[in-house]
Amino acid sequence: MCRQLLLRLTAVVAASLLLNVSTFAETEPARPALPTILIPGILGSKLCSSTQEVVWGTSRSLSNLARLELSKSGAEVMHPCGLVEDIQVFGPFYSIKAYTGLREALITDFGFKLKTDVKSTPDTKSTLRIKPDLFVFDYDWRLSITENAKKLDKFVNDNLGPSQSFNILAHSMGGLISRIYIENTKQHLRVHKVIYLGTPFLGAVSTFGTLSEGWGGIQNWLAGGAETIRRVALSWPGMLALLPRYRECCSIKAQNGIYTGVDPFNAEMWKVQHWLPTSMQTGASFNNFKTNLDLAASLTPILSAPAAGVIEVKFAGDARDTQWVFTALSSPDGSSTPGSANWYFTKAPGDGTVRDLSAARDPQLRSLEGALQSFAEHATIFDDKWVRAELKRELTVQPADTRPAISGSGHPEIQAMVDGEKRTWELGSTDIAVASPYVELGAELQASILVSLSSAPGLKSNAYVPVVQIRQGNAIRPLSMSDLSQQGDIDNRKLKYVAAGSTVDFSEGPAEIIVSFPNASPATSASEFVVLMRK
Repeated sequence: MCRQLLLRLTAVVAASLLLNVSTFAETEPARPALPTILIPGILGSKLCSSTQEVVWGTSRSLSNLARLELSKSGAEVMHPCGLVEDIQVFGPFYSIKAYTGLREALITDFGFKLKTDVKSTPDTKSTLRIKPDLFVFDYDWRLSITENAKKLDKFVNDNLGPSQSFNILAHSMGGLISRIYIENTKQHLRVHKVIYLGTPFLGAVSTFGTLSEGWGGIQNWLAGGAETIRRVALSWPGMLALLPRYRECCSIKAQNGIYTGVDPFNAEMWKVQHWLPTSMQTGASFNNFKTNLDLAASLTPILSAPAAGVIEVKFAGDARDTQWVFTALSSPDGSSTPGSANWYFTKAPGDGTVRDLSAARDPQLRSLEGALQSFAEHATIFDDKWVRAELKRELTVQPADTRPAISGSGHPEIQAMVDGEKRTWELGSTDIAVASPYVELGAELQASILVSLSSAPGLKSNAYVPVVQIRQGNAIRPLSMSDLSQQGDIDNRKLKYVAAGSTVDFSEGPAEIIVSFPNASPATSASEFVVLMRK
């Protein structure tokens, strides 16, 4: 029996990690450190027909969706034809707002020169080409990540030659392409830095969300219905690379209440569970689907590990509820057909599309270490002012006297009274360990809390007690706290607690243990999920 478990054991990360972007006077403008390639996410590149008609990338795109299917015979030949600028498509991965704002910031604020830019010289009435240092890699996002990585290699050589070093700024799927490109072409000596904006290294359950419910409302109607969206999207090898690839992401709940874990990259399972459209269940269409699914699965070892010899900067949003655990309810015949009646999703912090732990690329699902925060949604993560400020630091050269300083030490502070004296302690991380990840409904829940402090003058047990609660939906119950810190813990700047409380009045399913810190500046919390089960 495999039951669902969703853990969120995070280092305490707060807004003080972010830049102080207060206004400062620049004596000279920023200038690009290296040429940079901008790679958009899925649906972020226009697609044109052989007659140069823009099929995807205008206000009419949704009504053209069926034309983008790859599995049907006689599929139209299309090619990428620029960056999407003025379309909005609502839905998880398939939310695209114009990249215009980011592109303009790179040009006007960061000092980049786009490849197509020219400068007129009035005195000679001639046009002088400016050497560009910003390149947009538009691509057919329907194709496999591997194929687009090959196309990126050609794009780099065509535009930068065989030896020029460069940076990559990649959004969402663009980060997956970048990672595979570096691995397969061994270009780690040329790629100086990769900035990943909401890249789903471990995939995203939001992909299943779209297959279940489409894009909702008028968007589904314009696209020809949720079934059309499902059929077309499943024909895209690139789409399959976005499936969740972390442990215990997905399960099927049988009629007897037993959960069985499933592998999203098992093609036979898709057939048995009736997850595929009828046209893809058998024959060449199914074989093609299986081939594409196997290829997507083969990327897991690479996407789960950092690129050797390359500086990587990862941005992970954690301010929005994001689909994270997927459960399909099995019918009496053993299938679990897609749809809101059969498919359920548990949510956790992320950017609304990609879970923070996936964007932080921690295969153990324990920590956000090494990732920078964003408070924006997935589709516009690059418009977050904090992200924009950090991008400027990473991609440009600025005079020392104008470069904005990083604020503080990057850790929240708490206040405690020790022997009548006020003390300030700096938080490092918080770990939450539950006696059992599965708790019987009505039984007592116990959890161990370990708080590590970066600095703690005068540290003493029982001088500070975090607040711990268990929450499920709108139901919240406080847990009692006991300080169990020993002298050895104090010597290592650690505080140990045990939290306990009843699960009476809760329902079967995931519940969240939340640890918050009174008077912390800035406000800080950590959490872990447990699964409440019936006998």
